Amino acid sequence: MAAASTRREGFSEMFARETDRRDVSLTKVMHGIWQKQWNVCPGILVDATVGKGRDTLELARISGTTEFPIHGFDVQPQAIEQATELLNREGFVDVKLHCLSHHYLGQRLSEEGVERGTVANVCFNLGFLPSSDKTITTQKETTLQALEQASLFLREEGLLSVLSYVGHPGGVEEYEAVLESCLELRGRGGWTVHHFDPHREGRAPELCPKIIILRKDEEES
Repeated sequence: MAAASTRREGFSEMFARETDRRDVSLTKVMHGIWQKQWNVCPGILVDATVGKGRDTLELARISGTTEFPIHGFDVQPQAIEQATELLNREGFVDVKLHCLSHHYLGQRLSEEGVERGTVANVCFNLGFLPSSDKTITTQKETTLQALEQASLFLREEGLLSVLSYVGHPGGVEEYEAVLESCLELRGRGGWTVHHFDPHREGRAPELCPKIIILRKDEEES
């Protein structure tokens, strides 16, 4: 009991410290959180929105081993091609990329032999693929399906981490729906929600990207 309480408090303190940094981007903030949590909670890693592959690459660097597989999902072939090229160039040839919408995440992970309770982090970067068709964005309905499925695969202390961009049409609605869904899970018990809504200089507060992390609590013994 005491150990579980201490561990949760430790994550909260780490989250507060990382999100208090103003000298780095929110992407770097997220990467720092992933790295620190990996040190206490290793496991399979999943990038639910591969995009150009930069977050996928960071997950590969954090893992640094083939002991735990890394899976990535994106509906756009262009994204999978760019990510594959990046990962191969950096020497991470074993990452498994799937050209699928992330709302098929649960089905594909099961097909790949991934068991529930073994995933350490599922990350989402909500918005559109940079330097591409901005009308192709993540959608509230499929994102919520993917989040629900991802939550089933998390191990104890695992993270479901979301960086939500809200400046495009539908972005605010998607973010609000994701936050509501995470808070609903927390209400069922067994989950902790960490939320960061920054007001950074040079951008309207309502257009700033936002961080949501859903953390699966340790089971009480």
